[in-house]
Amino acid sequence: METNGDYSILLVEDNPDHLSFEKKSVEKLGGISLVKTARNAREARAALLEDSFDLIILDYDLPDSDGLAFLESLTIANSDVPVVMVTGLGNEKIAVKAMKLGAYDYLVKDREYLKTLPDVINRSLEKIRLSRSLKKIEQQLKKSEERYTDLFENANAGFVSIDLKTEKFIKPNKKMLQITGFTRQELEEMHYYELALPSERDRIIGYHQNRLSGKGDSSESPAEYEFWISTRKKNKKYVSCTVTVFPRIDEIFQTFIDITDRKILEEKVRKAHEQLKKHTRELENEVDELKKQMVIVPALESRTDAEQKYNLDFGCSYLIKEKHPRIGYEIFKDMVSHEVFGLVVTRSHPRQIQKMHQLEKTPMVWLSKNESDESAISGSNLGSLYHTILEFVKNSPPSVIMMDGLEYLITVNGFDRTIQFLNDLLETVMLQQCVLIIPINPDAVEKKELAILERSTDEVEHPQ
Repeated sequence: METNGDYSILLVEDNPDHLSFEKKSVEKLGGISLVKTARNAREARAALLEDSFDLIILDYDLPDSDGLAFLESLTIANSDVPVVMVTGLGNEKIAVKAMKLGAYDYLVKDREYLKTLPDVINRSLEKIRLSRSLKKIEQQLKKSEERYTDLFENANAGFVSIDLKTEKFIKPNKKMLQITGFTRQELEEMHYYELALPSERDRIIGYHQNRLSGKGDSSESPAEYEFWISTRKKNKKYVSCTVTVFPRIDEIFQTFIDITDRKILEEKVRKAHEQLKKHTRELENEVDELKKQMVIVPALESRTDAEQKYNLDFGCSYLIKEKHPRIGYEIFKDMVSHEVFGLVVTRSHPRQIQKMHQLEKTPMVWLSKNESDESAISGSNLGSLYHTILEFVKNSPPSVIMMDGLEYLITVNGFDRTIQFLNDLLETVMLQQCVLIIPINPDAVEKKELAILERSTDEVEHPQ
């Protein structure tokens, strides 16, 4: 048994003189830790039970057995102890048989026998050393292969190769089967691009062809990329794929990592970010509109002693069909002359309205793009117009609004957007218990549009 580089040897020889000479000759060799002797097969077997030996020097002629029978018994017992057979002159055939039975070497008992013995032992021990080193390397290699196989099969990433001759998958590990849902046989029958969604295949094929044409790791054939795959159950999964080319063995090794959850989370974050940006823009627009709102200072016209001609209900909106808003302004003037706060929204210039209808104190909003004028609001800025009117009616009850210019608002914004603005305004009139007067030229709008306006408003009862 080898211990710290030393060897143990068993000498089996029935001749006491030969045995003594053999022992002295072996003990002179370096690296020998144990030399044990046996004079027959029975003692040799007993020695083998007591100790482990690295080499047996076995004489063919033993009193209780011949060397071949002993050697054969070692083979039957699965003993792997190397044996050097020692034979007499003229027994070369026996030596050949011994070699066939597994002997390491043989030695003929001639005059030079004892001189040759150390060389034969050294040569045999060198063979043993090399054999054991090789066996140790093979065991380490086997252990390494088993460890690699275990790591490969139980890795937390999917591994698979592409056979460049068939362009099909080969050698998938367990995780690859788990990601895709396919069996090993099913996956190995697929071409590399069949795993990708149809919408992704042209890109994957392009990467593959560019890679084989020598374009290496570039944007046209990246070593790492992401794409959607279709599993056996037709579910979509998003994977990250890393590629390594092995041209000498005609294979491309791929690593797959399922990043579907990350992709879904990224998509949610992206949508949330877009919604946040949209909401931020809306808030910014609202702030801009609020900034653009003019501050209306309520003011009452001088009260007249004449009896009020029109008695309109607060909380109601009135549509007056006329080509020119004469009656509308007559009603408005009648109300503001009897301690009702008024606000005029007009397409005409405020000074013109003030002069024409003798409205000296009533505030006015001019529907104009000329925003340098303090009383102007663009006709397209319905949000600012609505909030301006809202703030006025909230701060100056009771009040009446003259909406002179609805035709213009429809022209600028379209009927659908304008009617939405008007509906919001009608609701405010009801909640704030004010009056809205809407003069309109019936020839300026479509019949169906006029019908919609009529359904949303009330009629003015003319005094008798």
